[in-house]
Amino acid sequence: MKKFLIGMIAFLSVCSAFAQSAADQQSARKATEELTAVYSLSEAQVQKMYVIQERRFRNLSEIESLKTTDESLYRQKLKSIRTLTESSIANMLTPEQKPILDRERAERRRSEAARIEALKKSGASKDAIHEALLEMESDH
Repeated sequence: MKKFLIGMIAFLSVCSAFAQSAADQQSARKATEELTAVYSLSEAQVQKMYVIQERRFRNLSEIESLKTTDESLYRQKLKSIRTLTESSIANMLTPEQKPILDRERAERRRSEAARIEALKKSGASKDAIHEALLEMESDH
């Protein structure tokens, strides 16, 4: 009976990891398709972008538990993942494609600043502002 329970736990762990991996792969494919259209990526770039996005979604899955246990560390890691992803994308883009990334970064900063300003005007707490920024971060 004990061996059966240990085996069952191991099996469920593998199934859970496989399901998460499949979801990450599907998310990576979707993000790659969207970014292929935005940047007009070549076939070689599409392959690199998929690897970048797959890593991004795997990393996001790995830190998901921190969202409820250590929000500060979660925010730090989320920002780190975004920075790493943007750097990886920037490194694979051609000089002609980089201005698109620059425009996207500037737009994200403007959106974040506008959201913070609106929340401050409405009297939102610091925690509410952090939560709103987390939501915006996970949308990117």
